[in-house]
Amino acid sequence: MLKSRLTIIGLILFTTLSCKNIEVETVAEEEFTEEIQTNDARLDEIQQKLQGDWKRVDYPYSSYEFDGNTAKLISEGQVEEPTFDPYELSMNCRFADNFDAELSAQEAVMINPKFESCEIISVENDTLRLSDLERSFEIVYTRN
Repeated sequence: MLKSRLTIIGLILFTTLSCKNIEVETVAEEEFTEEIQTNDARLDEIQQKLQGDWKRVDYPYSSYEFDGNTAKLISEGQVEEPTFDPYELSMNCRFADNFDAELSAQEAVMINPKFESCEIISVENDTLRLSDLERSFEIVYTRN
């Protein structure tokens, strides 16, 4: 009799504790979903701001042109004729194992699948900034 009561109490405690964990997991999953939606909206906004022609500030013979999800870098002395290549915007770089930089609200990672490379990109007003993942340099463009 005592064993059956202890078993019932144990089952009630187990069920109660299990339900508490489910609620916590549901909240965490909802927060994760909201973060993904926020990042998607942020990347869409940056992509819209990128569209058009940009001229490099410190070197007048270099420009960047964005059209949809393709981009063309034009620079003096290029061996091959510049072409529009696809790019992707993301919050991380699939080609960099150790990328853990904090990105501001205006920043994203621009991925070039053709060259398997990534850059940090930001667009504010009429200024486009590109830097390597370590932020060791920055190239600034203004809207044409």
